Amino acid sequence: EFLDRFRKDQGPGKYAMRLRTSLYGLSNSPALFSRTLNKWLTTKLGFSRSRSDSTLYMKFNKSTKKWIIICVFVDDVLVVSNDDDETYELRTKLREEYGEGQGNLWTDSISSFLGIECHLNSKCTKLTMSMGAKVRQLLEDVQLEPHKKKLNPTPWSQRIEDARKDDLGLEALTAQQQRILDQFLHITGTLLYLSITVRPDITTCTNFACRGSAKPTKFHIVILETLLQYLSQTVNHGLVYRQHGQSVETEILKPLAAKYDELHKLHDTKYVAFSDASFADLSDARLRSTTGWVLYALGNPVSWSSKRQSLTARSTLESELIAACACSDEAVWFHSLVETIPFAFDMSYEDTVPPVPLLVDNAACVLTSNHPKTSAASKHIDLRMFRIRDASGDEGNKARIRVYWIPTAFNVADHFSKMLQTNLFPRLNRHLVEDKNGGNDYDKEADAKFVALSRKPTNHLVSSYLVTEALAPGDYSTESNDCNIKYLRDDGVIDTCLMNLTDGGYVDELPSDAFVDTHVDDWDDADIINSTWKYALW
Repeated sequence: EFLDRFRKDQGPGKYAMRLRTSLYGLSNSPALFSRTLNKWLTTKLGFSRSRSDSTLYMKFNKSTKKWIIICVFVDDVLVVSNDDDETYELRTKLREEYGEGQGNLWTDSISSFLGIECHLNSKCTKLTMSMGAKVRQLLEDVQLEPHKKKLNPTPWSQRIEDARKDDLGLEALTAQQQRILDQFLHITGTLLYLSITVRPDITTCTNFACRGSAKPTKFHIVILETLLQYLSQTVNHGLVYRQHGQSVETEILKPLAAKYDELHKLHDTKYVAFSDASFADLSDARLRSTTGWVLYALGNPVSWSSKRQSLTARSTLESELIAACACSDEAVWFHSLVETIPFAFDMSYEDTVPPVPLLVDNAACVLTSNHPKTSAASKHIDLRMFRIRDASGDEGNKARIRVYWIPTAFNVADHFSKMLQTNLFPRLNRHLVEDKNGGNDYDKEADAKFVALSRKPTNHLVSSYLVTEALAPGDYSTESNDCNIKYLRDDGVIDTCLMNLTDGGYVDELPSDAFVDTHVDDWDDADIINSTWKYALW
């Protein structure tokens, strides 16, 4: 009404009104608010802005070891601190600057943030985050038919495989599947938000379902149907963060550190990344592989991804390398973030932040990532995929990651590269989400029986590494042209033999019972010689 009167009094095109402040809802309002808040926090309150994340602000007192961290999402601000005085001062300054508004500007305990239901116990040792209300609303919108009996604790169903093989048309849909088709974009959008916030257990299935957003088929609809049925039985599942004793530490990292000498640093690591790839998915028309990775901080999952690869990999080495490269990008960013807030990981600004261990289950990928060598199996790979070598560190570059091999059974990223079936899903899922009320769907005894029935007899359990002088950790003693091969003997003892790289390659004193598993089928330059010794010559 005011604008209409202004135009009538002044005439059209004569004057323009200039806003003295931004209005909520305009496209530029978030940027203006961020600029204003940044200036106020940095100039008036003395906060520092993180160079790794522009929405993160921190203040650290070196004398008292007290700190405060502020996380900003548009106009929602989250404050974490161990300094009550600094927190009270920030609260007072916020009231003076912005007032109380129409509601309470400040809440002492967080119960909800961006739709995430949060609960911190009284001792501040356990934080649970879930989105039960959003899941219930989604199930109500779809009008999902309840099941009489409890389904298997996995989103995978045999119907998914049948729908992929039969490739039936949309005319054979049930009433429930038709409702899913009518709300396909609404469902996938909601599931995407759930999967990137508090439900990593549905990330892979959501990724496969979203590939049909442009033209859904029955395969995609059946995936959504089984996924919604899984959600109806796990409404209260979500992230559970603890200070100590997370399952990924007690059941994966520490056992691996104790079993394999080259993984001893995993025993006390504060962060670790897992990477995996599913080579040439049959559900993909162009046989593209799927990348999956997950990053843990203090034993808790903080970042994860499941994504269809943009390139068509020719081998498992190539698909694993593409996945490891994608994971290394996140690990490099996280390493830079730790350098910004080392006090959150019990380190000081003077300490050297250790590289992020990146764990993969493909030995050829480990060797390609750690060694600047091009072979017939890797020379065609896009050069951008070899930036993982720069992140591993060399002359003039800081080492931000370190790539290691682990057995497939311990690779949590396997959860994000393929739709797991039977006991595999709950076995890895317990390292990601839990019921906020306690308990999970993992049956250890049933899993042990399943593994015993499916395990194939093997004569050797082996891990192998080539460690050059430039890339060797400080505790490895190597000469100028020599490298060590670490291997696991049949009796379970880790041993080391010496290889010289200048005289055509020889191995010194390798016992006849040793077998160094280097995945030779994936590495063209490797040649098996001497059937009695069974070692790999590089």
